[in-house]
Amino acid sequence: MTDLDKTDLDKTQANLVPIVTHIPVKFAGNLCHLVISSYADKPEATALALVDLRSEEPIAKCTMLIKGLDLFQDEVAIKEYGENKGMTDALIAACVIHAVPITTLIMEPVGIFRIYQLTTKVKEYYIKCH
Repeated sequence: MTDLDKTDLDKTQANLVPIVTHIPVKFAGNLCHLVISSYADKPEATALALVDLRSEEPIAKCTMLIKGLDLFQDEVAIKEYGENKGMTDALIAACVIHAVPITTLIMEPVGIFRIYQLTTKVKEYYIKCH
């Protein structure tokens, strides 16, 4: 489990009532539900997070908001460093994102970010709840 707490998760996803999906994702030894939401600073941007299947405790933020980068609602920048190592593979295996990135960005001094498109299954959850 990461150091992510419930308050942090709520602040990240303040503008859209979080949608807890029934899409299971296995990440870092945890069986999780995918949560779809938005960012407080940019409500049109999609945020993804994982919560433990049984306890509903937050496990990880899957995506990140990159200032100055405008993405479509079905595109996400995956956080794939630090405690999120392996997140991309977990989301691909769960059919949350497509396997091939839309683009790769190199941003100094932070590093490399890949932008992925959400799968139809995830888009349907998002549309159904709006």
